[in-house]
Amino acid sequence: MFYEWSSLFWPLGSTEVLVQTKTAIYGVGVKKPIRMMLVTSIAAVLLASAIQTLAETAFSLEAWMSKDPEFKLGLVQQWIAVAKDDGVTIRLPAAYYVVEIDSLISNSIANDDVEGLKESLGVSLKTIAIMDCDWDDGTNRLQAAAAYLGEENLVAIREIYPDKYALLENDCESEESANSPSI
Repeated sequence: MFYEWSSLFWPLGSTEVLVQTKTAIYGVGVKKPIRMMLVTSIAAVLLASAIQTLAETAFSLEAWMSKDPEFKLGLVQQWIAVAKDDGVTIRLPAAYYVVEIDSLISNSIANDDVEGLKESLGVSLKTIAIMDCDWDDGTNRLQAAAAYLGEENLVAIREIYPDKYALLENDCESEESANSPSI
């Protein structure tokens, strides 16, 4: 018998940790899935059952709407911790991302974008971090954005958010950011 692992939950490059599926392989065609939680802090223990559910349902923005502020903050803090474990620096606080996700949802509702509410929370968080120059994995920011978002989406972003695109184009360096302390 040996084990096969497949990761679920957060799209964080080469490592997607919080919840993983462990499958015991007993022989040809005989597999038995075993759920395992990888908990990185005591706070995560409190979220364990919720994280299990989130992993199984690819937690959507629609599901996010029904959660209380404490849960949202704790979940984003865990996302930041996983990113850090994966070698990514995120400087903005978790509360910033909670407000951004809530704003994204409000905009989707205001524009009758029902499909937008079905988007993954993890994908939305990483997209916000990339676009706000807060996803720092040590690579060129514009190239990282293109790799994650795709060239077609990057062209659209250039038209919709020219200031954010310009920052990405300059590897997130601007006169303002060079002179201001990080949050």
